[in-house]
Amino acid sequence: MRVVQAGCLYGVSRDAIDAPASGGDYSFDVVSQSTDTSCGGALQTACFWTAQTAASWITILSTMPQYGDDRVSFRVAANSGAPRTATIVVRDRTVTI
Repeated sequence: MRVVQAGCLYGVSRDAIDAPASGGDYSFDVVSQSTDTSCGGALQTACFWTAQTAASWITILSTMPQYGDDRVSFRVAANSGAPRTATIVVRDRTVTI
């Protein structure tokens, strides 16, 4: 799925990731495509994005911001309580954890 924003198209490789109670390290890919030369053209040098979460039990491991196509790596802390859900947001795309 892609969304148009600021002259770039953005997409994520997965809309949801299931993490077991034991937690662990996970990742998904972000792809971007410039729609005009004002956003860096084929180099996508102005297609920047940041992955963010409000969940204290998810740690974004990748350096932010990123430009163009790249991977978001993150860590989910172990959970001994009730099931939990959170999101990681990249521009207008959301990945549910």
